[in-house]
Amino acid sequence: MEKKLDKIGEIIYSYGAERFGVKSGNLKLQKEPAHLKSRRQREIERLVKERRCLRKQWKKAAEAERKGLEALQGDLKQRLATLRRAECLRKQHKKKERARTSFYRDPYKFVKALFVKEKFGTLKAPIKELEEHLRKTYSDHQRHVPACIPDDMPPIQPVEHQMETRPPTWSEIEGTLFSALTVARDWEMRVDLSQRLIFPSEVAVTNLCPDLVLWSKSCRRVFIVELAVPWGEAIGEAYERKRLRYANLAAEAEGRGWSVKVWPVEVGCRGFVSRTTTKLLKEMGIRGQAQRRAVKELAATAEQSSHWLWLERRDISWAAK
Repeated sequence: MEKKLDKIGEIIYSYGAERFGVKSGNLKLQKEPAHLKSRRQREIERLVKERRCLRKQWKKAAEAERKGLEALQGDLKQRLATLRRAECLRKQHKKKERARTSFYRDPYKFVKALFVKEKFGTLKAPIKELEEHLRKTYSDHQRHVPACIPDDMPPIQPVEHQMETRPPTWSEIEGTLFSALTVARDWEMRVDLSQRLIFPSEVAVTNLCPDLVLWSKSCRRVFIVELAVPWGEAIGEAYERKRLRYANLAAEAEGRGWSVKVWPVEVGCRGFVSRTTTKLLKEMGIRGQAQRRAVKELAATAEQSSHWLWLERRDISWAAK
């Protein structure tokens, strides 16, 4: 980037020199205009000077005059505290605005600056010395000595509620091992991908178009999945908005005798996967390594899509018509 800017500067200078010529002579560099102080900053400086003058007068004044000077100093102190508090809030707002601007300008550079810079070097200590240092620093010589209860510690009360330590029942094992898809064999699925999804008419009649619909006629169960890719701080808001959007549809399907479950799932635009996504995967029987792989692919896809959108933001074909 610096080489390109230098090249552009050379081209502009050579073109101007050829067309308008070069004026020789010692030209004094113009000083940049000083930062203009605001009214509040000037007022703070004036009050600080007045407080110093009052302090000097208080040292030279008699005992009878000091009470009046102390009252004036108290008023100045209160006024200064109010102005400085307002100035501090203004600086905080400016700092947040600069951080927000730098984030929108280049979010990847902004996030990279939040992390600690990479450190490197050469370790010249021998292995024995390093192991001895680690042993002295991180090992506890009294780790095998049983800890005693301090005298100032209150006595331990007896257990009020005994925890259940029995082995899991067969129903609990079935609920853990078998997913919702194993209760039937006639599951059908529609996805809003290449063409607009038409909601199954046997469940309900609606113009809404969720991202995925999964239903079974034999067990009369329906899963409505709606995907959202919001900002990280708007995940909760997106969940509530999507859930309310399909509330009437779920009520209509339940009125026809169907068991409906609405699953709004959120994957943040920076790759943060919400808990609703992992719950949906568990409900569908995707667990363990398969679940971790699916979550990783979802996060990577969202991050790559956000990166592509950011790179294509200046495309003129995206402008509003």
